[in-house]
Amino acid sequence: MSITKHTKAIEFKQKINLNYLLYKPESGVKEEMPILLYLHGSGQCGNDLDMVKMHWPPAYCCNIPMLILAPQCSSDTPLWEVHNIKLLLDNIVEEFNADTTRIYITGMSMGAFGMWDMLIKYPKVFAAGISVCHGGYTNRSNLIKHIPLWLFHGAKDTLVDPGYSLRMAQSLLAEEDTKEVHLTLYPNADHDAWTPTYSNPEIYRWLLTHSLK
Repeated sequence: MSITKHTKAIEFKQKINLNYLLYKPESGVKEEMPILLYLHGSGQCGNDLDMVKMHWPPAYCCNIPMLILAPQCSSDTPLWEVHNIKLLLDNIVEEFNADTTRIYITGMSMGAFGMWDMLIKYPKVFAAGISVCHGGYTNRSNLIKHIPLWLFHGAKDTLVDPGYSLRMAQSLLAEEDTKEVHLTLYPNADHDAWTPTYSNPEIYRWLLTHSLK
């Protein structure tokens, strides 16, 4: 595998620079390769990409068979600016000729909340998503009921109430014609639900079973 650090100028209303990591599998980059967008938690905001490396999927699982794009949220504005992230994603997809039918998304804590925001604003982009220790907008679940989703949370989480994930899953399941929703609560885990999630090869196999085709 290879991991490279980058900064890219993105222009949306005004020009900004986005720092990001890009993971490439050991087998190398092939045309129409799937891509996973990872959004980190609040503890990794700043200007040091080594902080993003702490908890992103390649820190826990080797040779994941897809590109992984991990932008870093600035500590100046510690919220995900989803329009800018979408422009960065589009740029990387075009640069590497990634498979636009197999674009996936995952996020942990603050990043999971950003993931739900991305899904709602761009509901036709992502083939599947994995949320770790945060819920989304239950009043907008109808907009994303067609997207296969898997939610993970620690049952003993005292930072983000597991009820957020539970209520989001229930809201999605209550929608007519919801495609696929899974909820995994780790009975003995606290806020760190990402370690058992991202270290499980099954979640990447699950993502790869889904496509917009």
